[in-house]
Amino acid sequence: MADSDTNTDEDEREFLKVVAQIGGRERIYLVGACDKKKVDGDDVGIFQEFICDMFHSSNPDISKGPNSQQGDRDGQTGKSDAIPLTVRGMDEDGGKEKRPARKNPRTATKGANIYSSKRAIDSPVIVFIFRQTFVSTCSNEGSLKEILKDVKARTKRASTILRPALIGLIRATQECAETHRCAQVLESQMRSVFHRHSPEMIWVGCFIPKTEATIQNIKKSACNVVYASQTAGVTIVP
Repeated sequence: MADSDTNTDEDEREFLKVVAQIGGRERIYLVGACDKKKVDGDDVGIFQEFICDMFHSSNPDISKGPNSQQGDRDGQTGKSDAIPLTVRGMDEDGGKEKRPARKNPRTATKGANIYSSKRAIDSPVIVFIFRQTFVSTCSNEGSLKEILKDVKARTKRASTILRPALIGLIRATQECAETHRCAQVLESQMRSVFHRHSPEMIWVGCFIPKTEATIQNIKKSACNVVYASQTAGVTIVP
């Protein structure tokens, strides 16, 4: 029992060391899907759960940033005074722009806007968090891929010369065969979209809130992918 506690303490210190090395918690970028139907709870709640468990905060207040609008989480940036991580909720339609209704409405994708420097993602660590119910729904496969592609495009406009470490998480209430299947789906999509990343720079696992074992696993794996990204020294080519 003592050895287990010692290992946990060491892992925690290592994780905090890595967080400090990348410039603090505000340098971690969280991405998730917005469920318009809200059949599985509030998606910002996933970020709150994650922040609470990873950084032991009892007040993960995520407020909307200056570029967000009421009812439109696409492009939302939230900052917490206690835990300043950048969070972005993206629509399940793959992050399509919302425009005022017209008589003859047309689908307007971000297009060149996606490459705007103002929308660039300049973070050394990007964490994708999706609910198990979202990934397990076959009809969401295209939306999932579009979200990943959108993030990839934005990282290409970042000022950093290193590719970010990527973490994918399946949020579930308990770990089961379906959770692992969804993790495999997410990992396959991430490795396909971010195909220039080395295998060591991408890790996908499960996020079970308030479960110490899974939280510690995420922290250890986060350290590994960050170290891999720092030693890769790969220059991003837009």
